[in-house]
Amino acid sequence: MGWRPRILSVSVTQSSREKEKVATVVLTNPSGEPVEASCPDKGRSSASLRRAVAEATARAIELCLGPSCAVSVESASAVKVGSRTVVATVVRLKTGSSEMALSGSVIASDNAELAVAKAVLHALNRRLGAIVQAGMQTA
Repeated sequence: MGWRPRILSVSVTQSSREKEKVATVVLTNPSGEPVEASCPDKGRSSASLRRAVAEATARAIELCLGPSCAVSVESASAVKVGSRTVVATVVRLKTGSSEMALSGSVIASDNAELAVAKAVLHALNRRLGAIVQAGMQTA
């Protein structure tokens, strides 16, 4: 199964001067150490905040995996499914010459930002262990 990052925190802060929100995600790297990444919310909507949290999560994963991997966010949406809200993300993972689109989803809880980070990890988790294992074998 291999490494799967653990979410230590997901936070959104607002700069009083800039009136800009910043999403910050802290994950564990393969050694269990915390890795933090942030992304500004460039809009003023729940959709732009979801995007910022997804981007921060992708950046944290990139920091964990190193320069041989790139993770980009195509979309981060919240949709109503029956009586539930589901957060769905589509991310692109590039490793070497391989690139793939992956999707992840989570039923949203009271913490919408945490649901977004979990959806990004849901998209990536099956691939992360193999990527880390391959990196350890070439090191």
